[in-house]
Amino acid sequence: MMRSADDDLIRPLRVLWTRGKGCSELAEALAGGDSIRATGDVEGACLDNRAGMLVARRIPNAPLVSVASPLEFEPQSIGSVVALVSGGPHSALATEVAARLGMALDVSAELVSGYRAPPEREQAGQVLESLQATVAEMHGRVVEARTAKDLIESLASDSLLVLGAPGGSWIQRMFFGPGARMTSVAKAGAVVVKAVPTKVFQVMESPEYVSPMLGAGDALGVGDDPVLPVVEDRRLIGLVNRSDLSMAGSGVSVGAVMNEIVAVGATAGLHEVGDAAAKLGTDVVPVINDSGELIGKVSPAALR
Repeated sequence: MMRSADDDLIRPLRVLWTRGKGCSELAEALAGGDSIRATGDVEGACLDNRAGMLVARRIPNAPLVSVASPLEFEPQSIGSVVALVSGGPHSALATEVAARLGMALDVSAELVSGYRAPPEREQAGQVLESLQATVAEMHGRVVEARTAKDLIESLASDSLLVLGAPGGSWIQRMFFGPGARMTSVAKAGAVVVKAVPTKVFQVMESPEYVSPMLGAGDALGVGDDPVLPVVEDRRLIGLVNRSDLSMAGSGVSVGAVMNEIVAVGATAGLHEVGDAAAKLGTDVVPVINDSGELIGKVSPAALR
């Protein structure tokens, strides 16, 4: 179902789950094996474990990571997985989740895009085409349906539905709007997903750093990044350019030639990495926690 071993959809996914019916089973399927139980401070657990996804019975208002929420998820009763997509902000995640579940449960997975009237068919087809570009051998089709019941009846009775959280698309309004009763028509259950942009902590790598008391010449032997973090008592106190180290005289310490701090927080979005990189003049950006401690770095390799 996936394009290749390097495809994003089969990358290792670290999944955390909270208490609730179907959560552990869904998390295990999405992770392709071991998943992690989150207790207490769920957001803190996501940070500590660098979670790629959270499985929870209720979707938080402002989740730190993307979320999948099971509704009547019983793997033994699922004969196929269907991602209902409409081109909204969660459609790509619905596609990924459906593909992962199809593989984990060893059942077919397909994309379905609905339309209410013939003039909307072309747009529904374009939605499918754009999403199918991210997967391979995943069948897609467009369905004319004026109601949620019509759409459900076009699917196999043992289909698990995967769709985005409530939003602006008409498909989402059909299933989540006033009077909607998804579980009464989705016989094999459903998984509701909410996509959240990737955060720095999810892609960061282990950092290389130097002490402010280290000699400039010795510091040149640390790693090969063009800018090195300067750390004292685990806190980031400055940055030093490799070019400045090369020009420093004998006996000069790192602290004497270091520059001010430019870094991103662990929960920052990836767009902030670009802003910091522009200030640094390098693609490698230090990552700090709320206490100012150096905990990682973000490089072009990590962003791929």
